[in-house]
Amino acid sequence: MQFIARLVFGARSVFFSMVALLAVMPGLATAEPLDRLIELSGIEAQLAATPEAFKRDFLVQVDGAFDDQTLREFESMIDRALASEVMVARLRSYLAARLSAEEVREVTRWYESDFGRRVTEFEVAASAPAALEAMLASMDTLLNDAQRVVSVQEIESHLQLVDYNLALVMVTQGALLDAIVAAAGREARIDRVSMQAMLDVKLAAIRPDVEYSTVAHLVYTYRELSAREMESYLGVLQQPAMENFNRSMMLGIARMFEEAFDEFAVRLGENIVQSQQIASVR
Repeated sequence: MQFIARLVFGARSVFFSMVALLAVMPGLATAEPLDRLIELSGIEAQLAATPEAFKRDFLVQVDGAFDDQTLREFESMIDRALASEVMVARLRSYLAARLSAEEVREVTRWYESDFGRRVTEFEVAASAPAALEAMLASMDTLLNDAQRVVSVQEIESHLQLVDYNLALVMVTQGALLDAIVAAAGREARIDRVSMQAMLDVKLAAIRPDVEYSTVAHLVYTYRELSAREMESYLGVLQQPAMENFNRSMMLGIARMFEEAFDEFAVRLGENIVQSQQIASVR
C-alpha cells in the first residue's frame, strides 16, 4: 500500500506529506525479514524520495523570508531529519514490536507473488515526482470511471487514508508552528493553543480537497488493474495479517515523521533566532 501520499490543495498545488536498536524477542519479527518486507512493500523507495519532496514544498513556504545561506542550512537540516536510513531503522523497530514472525512471513509471501510485485510497482511509480503531472493531466478522465472510483473509495475507507494524510499534514505544519513559537520567545506572547485551533480549522476546510486528491491518486495508481484485480486486492487488504501490517506501518510512519519533525522544529527555531539576531546587528 502507498503510504507517502500526495495531497492536492486549492489550485492543485502539491504538499508532500513527511535509530533505535531492534529488540529481538521470541515470536516477534526480527531485523532481516522486516528489512526484506520493507523493501518489497516499496516503502523504502518512497522514504528515500521524501527529503527532496519535502524540501521542494517547505522551501517554497519560507522563500524570501531568509537569505540563501539559511535556506541551504534548512536543506541540510531536512536531509538529516528525514534521512532514509534513519527512518527505515525507526520504522523497523516500530514494526518489530507489533508484528509476529508469522505475520511478516505471510505478508512477505504476498509481496513476493507476481500480483504483489505488480501492485507494488504501480504504487512506487505513482509516488515518483514525475507522476504528479501525468496524474493531474489525466485526472478528469480517470475520475469519470465510476466503477474504479467506487473500488478505490472502498480501499480508502478500509485504510482511512484521508485521515492518515491529514494527520501527516498536522505533524508537519505543527512542527512549523512549534518552530515559530520557539523563535518568537516569551515576549512575543504567541498563543500556541490559538495557532493550533486555527490550524484545525484550516485542516477541516481542506478535507474535501484531500478526499478528492486521495481518490484521484488511488485511481491513477491502480488505473491498469482490472475490476477483478481491484476486488482481489481489496480482499488482500482485508486479511488479518495484512491489516495489522498496514495499520502498524501507517502508525509507524506517522510516529516516525512526528519524531523527525520535532527534531527539525527545534533546529528551525534555533536558526530563526540566529537569523533575527544577525539582522538586528545589521
